Amino acid sequence: MEITINDVGKYRKTVKMFAPAEEIQQEYKKKLQELQANIHLKGFRPGKVPFSYLESKYGKNVLEEMQYTFLQKALQSAIEDKKFRPLGEPRFQLGSFEIKKDQEFKLEFTLDIQPEFEVPDYKSLQVIKANTDATPEDMDMMIEELRTRRGEMVSVENAVSQENDLLIGDLEIKSENEVLLSQKNAKIYAKDTSVKNIPLEKALLIGRKQGDVCQTNVVLPQEFEVEKGRGKNAEFVFQVSEVKRLQLPAFNDAFVKEMGFETLEACKKALEEQIKHEKTNYSDQQTEHFLLHQLIEETKMELPEEFIKEKIEAMKTRQKASSEAKEEPKEEPKEESEEEKKKKEEDLRNKIIWELKEYLIMEKIAEKEKIEVTEDEVDDFIQAIASLYKKWPTEIKKQYEESGRIEELRYSAKIAKVLQFLKENATVVDADSKEKKNIVCEH
Repeated sequence: MEITINDVGKYRKTVKMFAPAEEIQQEYKKKLQELQANIHLKGFRPGKVPFSYLESKYGKNVLEEMQYTFLQKALQSAIEDKKFRPLGEPRFQLGSFEIKKDQEFKLEFTLDIQPEFEVPDYKSLQVIKANTDATPEDMDMMIEELRTRRGEMVSVENAVSQENDLLIGDLEIKSENEVLLSQKNAKIYAKDTSVKNIPLEKALLIGRKQGDVCQTNVVLPQEFEVEKGRGKNAEFVFQVSEVKRLQLPAFNDAFVKEMGFETLEACKKALEEQIKHEKTNYSDQQTEHFLLHQLIEETKMELPEEFIKEKIEAMKTRQKASSEAKEEPKEEPKEESEEEKKKKEEDLRNKIIWELKEYLIMEKIAEKEKIEVTEDEVDDFIQAIASLYKKWPTEIKKQYEESGRIEELRYSAKIAKVLQFLKENATVVDADSKEKKNIVCEH
């Protein structure tokens, strides 16, 4: 097997591999002999299955395995010979990836390589000291949220509608003196700016009382439920018959007992723990984000421009395919200005650069610190995902395996270990400390 490597740019190489027909024939025969020695088929003695039968039944599989083997050899040889690290997957020349048992095999692919760079002192990064205690304001907000969940809408006599009130009344929509839609006891919130997909002015239903008639001229949308009215000018009329307002229950012993607590104090204690848990999780996310920003801002590296451009195009293609796959009413695409297009392109580019830098830096730190992930740790990671989505771990693992994303999961588990290592070695500073680094987080 001969391998030739040529530069086609600072961070891109072409790899050409050539294997003569004799080598292909020998490898093919060797694979079939191994199969013959180990396979157990009904009607044949061990090791006595005819070559012709094996070839007819398994020849295609053997050739496919050989393709993969020769590719791995070419990749490994190129990496060891030139001492570089691949970036992304190899891209094959059309028609260069077909192997036949009695012919020479030529393989050609393009490979991007990782840039050389040094990671700054990642053991002296900063994390901001976070206060995860439940403040009185936090408790008040949590209690108000609980009361709101258990509140009920009650009729209010002589009330003037406020933003969160519910209005009940008779709705009529007519166009050209024809009633297109009529609904008794329709329920509309005062803050609603759309009814039956019809856009309304925000203030139309606020400040209204029983007996008031809310009336305005509208243009019926293409999604309007009465087909013949779509796109027409129409009159929206709503006569208020009742105003309902959310009434909150008192936060007392009876309230907390309905929630399963014996006393107010027990409930407050549980709320404090919940607030602390949520604040801790949020603080951990912010800490990891801040650590990454420091590393990315302080690490100097030159990125392969062609690789970035191709990633941008691939991302655009995926976004377009995802948008077309959505089962939603098709609307005429809004014409974007040149400035909007430029901004979208710039945001996409920055996202890809951020992700690429994060990947390269995390991998280098993991290598330096010999951070690896065991199968048990991958299973623990799967367990955490399963708990989050309330699914069985086996179901989550099967989904990742079937979609070919198990390595992505393994990478995520490794990154989590690297971030934990960085947190354990970071310096804790107060948010208002003069020693705090001035990092602008834009991602």
